[in-house]
Amino acid sequence: MDIEELAQLHKALSVPVRLRILELVGERSLCVNAITRFLQISQPAVSQHLAVLRRANLVKGDKQGYMVHYTRNQARLDEFSHMVAYFLKENVSTRISGEKTPSGVIANRRVARKKK
Repeated sequence: MDIEELAQLHKALSVPVRLRILELVGERSLCVNAITRFLQISQPAVSQHLAVLRRANLVKGDKQGYMVHYTRNQARLDEFSHMVAYFLKENVSTRISGEKTPSGVIANRRVARKKK
């Protein structure tokens, strides 16, 4: 997973309704109508949020007759979690060691400004 993909996942997860949808479909497989009833928002709104989550590969759809039932893609969320932890660990250790990487340069400039 690269930085761009990590940013896209953050963007997909930045809306509270999408987090609630992920919570719901993590408990059991649900169709759009069921999600609509649980969240009490319009069906088009749920469909648009699900489209964003599908593009980010955070939910999986399983067509059952006329309905698509959605479940959370836990493997993708685990991958995201590990990448965030790795990213934060690498940037924190870079800041401590004072290496001049792009994020390290920004961090060192902030420290330099505070000392003046």
